Amino acid sequence: MRAAQKGLSLSDYLLQEMAKVAARPTLEEVIAEIKGDGAVRPSEDSWVAVRAERDSRLIVVDASALIDLLLDTSPNDRRPFKES
Repeated sequence: MRAAQKGLSLSDYLLQEMAKVAARPTLEEVIAEIKGDGAVRPSEDSWVAVRAERDSRLIVVDASALIDLLLDTSPNDRRPFKES
């Protein structure tokens, strides 16, 4: 089916697929390359980077404004429930 979609005979398609597989590095080659790269040394501790990112997104909200928003009241009308 895939061979036909590409306009190839089955044998030509299989030859292409085998060439792709043969061109891939072996598991041993991949492991050797990874080991050859050496250890990665981050420029800062992970927790420092995470804290900096969180702090950059921190929004400070006035507690009274948040209460007004949650209770649907105005600052001059601080009753727990709004009467209809």
